[in-house]
Amino acid sequence: MKYNIALYTAYYAPHIGGVERFVESLADKLQSQGHCVTIFTSASSFSDQITNTGTRLITIPSFSIMGDRFPLPKPTPSCLRALQAQKEVAFDAVIVNTRYYPISLMGCLTAKRNKIQPIIIDHSSGFLSKTDSIAGFAIRIWERAMTSLLNLFKPNYYGVSQGSVRWLKSLRIDANGVIPNSIDADAYKQINSNIDWRTKLSIGEDTCIVSYVGRLVPEKGVTNLIAAMKQVAGAEDDVALVIAGNGPLEQEVKQVTSHSVYYVGPLAPADISSLFASSNIFCLPTEYPEGLPTVLLEAASQNNAIVVSNCAGAKEVIPDDSYGTIVSSTAPNDIAEAILHYVRNPKEREEASVKVNHHIAHAFSWDATASKVVRLIDESLHK
Repeated sequence: MKYNIALYTAYYAPHIGGVERFVESLADKLQSQGHCVTIFTSASSFSDQITNTGTRLITIPSFSIMGDRFPLPKPTPSCLRALQAQKEVAFDAVIVNTRYYPISLMGCLTAKRNKIQPIIIDHSSGFLSKTDSIAGFAIRIWERAMTSLLNLFKPNYYGVSQGSVRWLKSLRIDANGVIPNSIDADAYKQINSNIDWRTKLSIGEDTCIVSYVGRLVPEKGVTNLIAAMKQVAGAEDDVALVIAGNGPLEQEVKQVTSHSVYYVGPLAPADISSLFASSNIFCLPTEYPEGLPTVLLEAASQNNAIVVSNCAGAKEVIPDDSYGTIVSSTAPNDIAEAILHYVRNPKEREEASVKVNHHIAHAFSWDATASKVVRLIDESLHK
């Protein structure tokens, strides 16, 4: 049976992020299976368009606050047009990504109008903010309040990893299981823009390239990684760090570029794929409440050895140390030690990169994830 499916997400491409890529990939796969998918998301202005894969994309005019991390709908006539568009289709399923945005509430209201239970996929493993500041406290109050509000709709909760499921449990939410973040590894390799980053950045063929791709925010660990690279460069000559992304720390990152640290700005997905194809090690020392970082899967698909903090999803991608390295802490010393180990042991690095590549290709398939979503819709509608 083919279904009309609504996907709600705070942000969507060209906005860069793991949830954005999750929603895009899931929508494309569901659409390719013959389902009719509509994505509701935020943007600066209203639009109603069909993507090149046939998905309908409706944008809700919104302000973006908190460093482009939190969208608030604009009280404008065009916003009402976007809200009206949610009532035009009889949806068989409503899938809401994350719990704490106003657009998440819109998704639950759409589910109620269609007399169905919403599916909420949690992409986190902790509060949006852990700081002891007034702002951090207010954010946690907001998140708890929004979660309580969404719970009134009796949604079916899922996490993108076991870490997400455990986090939901701490909020007294019994998740129904995991809808995993995934990747089509072969397709991801093919979108490679074929930029030769070694030539572009004048990095020698014998130099080991460490890459970082992500938001330039303190929680993602980029400053600790840069500090670690100073130690690595002091111990080994032929190592370079290439940083891609944007965010509040952009100017700080630009100021520390050197012969061993390169900043290339925010990249399109095809250019990220080519960067991973050029690099040997991918490092993500994040302390952000990740669900299962998409970049881990993308880097692994291009045969990078992985160095990552013990974030949610890390142990699913790296079941043991033969698949990669999960650092004991995000301190620069520990990051540097893990990178230096792979620099000095290229055979072990190569073996880990091949092993994690095979693992993610089989364990994190979009075909399997989309099929699971459809099966859950079947079960929900037949209750």
